[in-house]
This record gives sequence, structure tokens and C-alpha cells, in this order.
Amino acid sequence: MPPDAVFLAVDPGQHTGFAVVEVYRGIHPHLGVILPCVPDCTVACTQHGIIEEFEGSPVLKVRDLLENITETYPRTLITARNGWQPRLFVIIEQFVFTVRTIQGGRDSHAAVEMFGVFKALINTDYPHFQLDTRQSPADAHNIMTAPMMRTFGIVEETIGTDHAQMAVRHGILAASRLRNRILALDYDELAKWKKNSSP
Repeated sequence: MPPDAVFLAVDPGQHTGFAVVEVYRGIHPHLGVILPCVPDCTVACTQHGIIEEFEGSPVLKVRDLLENITETYPRTLITARNGWQPRLFVIIEQFVFTVRTIQGGRDSHAAVEMFGVFKALINTDYPHFQLDTRQSPADAHNIMTAPMMRTFGIVEETIGTDHAQMAVRHGILAASRLRNRILALDYDELAKWKKNSSP
């Protein structure tokens, strides 16, 4: 049973966190968990981890990640009257330029660079992903409590784990925002969402 939507959520920085979140219409306890913020759906976090800035080329690592998801979820690509209407989403935490972030050192610079890598690859080689860069850290924190995080089993105290946890939160937040459209399989609305989802 393929998922109805797949979210690759990203918390960029020197330790870029990522998570793959699947959403299924209906209640399927054998596939994942039922969350109050995404009612009438089943949610599963199938991958989470860290892309380290200092461990090889981030371009190659991001390309490998996008390629892996494309190969893993081929049946989430559907054909509509006006061409491909994908159900694969990339959610990147919103980055706001302020005096603090501009002077934030290497982590801020790395976040901007990683955003550029994802956007360039999606625009050139992976256009079947829908990109959204509007979700704030505060909104992501509010959508997922610590007990919910334990449900997903990703509370290890390791370097960069906070970024992976934030990526999961962003995936859940995106699923919550798009839940009505996923339930209705309203891909015309998803297409409109795509047009307005990033600058």
C-alpha cells in the first residue's frame, strides 16, 4: 500500500537534519501512528538522520537522498490532465535574514548553502518534488510535543539529533497543513499550493 503523500523535511545547518514522513489516508495502525494533529490519517517516520557539512559534498548527499526517495516511492507520482501532479514534498525550515542570523557564524551560512543546494537540485533534476520554505521553527515546535517525539523513537542524545527531531516536526506540520487536501486527493488544490509555496 503506497502512501498518499511523502514529505522530506529538512532542518538546514552545519548538521542538517532530515526526515521522511509518510501519510496514509485512513487508520492503519500496522503502518504507523495516529496523531491528533493529523486526524483520519496514519503517519510514519521511515527515515531520519543528519547530513554533516564537513563529511563530503553536500550536493552529492542531497542528490542521493532525493534519488533514493524518487526510487522508493515511484507510485506516488500520478498523472493528471495537466501533467504530473506529484505527492512528494520537500519542506525546508524557513530561514529569515536578521542581524542575528547574518552574524550567526558557520551554522547560518551552512543553512543558506544547504537551502540553495536543495532548491537548485529540485529545480533542475527533481521537479516532481514540491518545495515549501514557509514553515517556521516555532510552528514546528508547537505541532510535536516531546511525548510524540518518543512515539517516533528519535530522542537519542547524539550530536545533531535536535536537527533530525526538528525535521520530523516539520514533516508532521506539513502533513497537518495539507491533511484536508490529502484526504480529498485534491491535486488541483495541491498544484495551486505548489505555485505559492516558495519565493
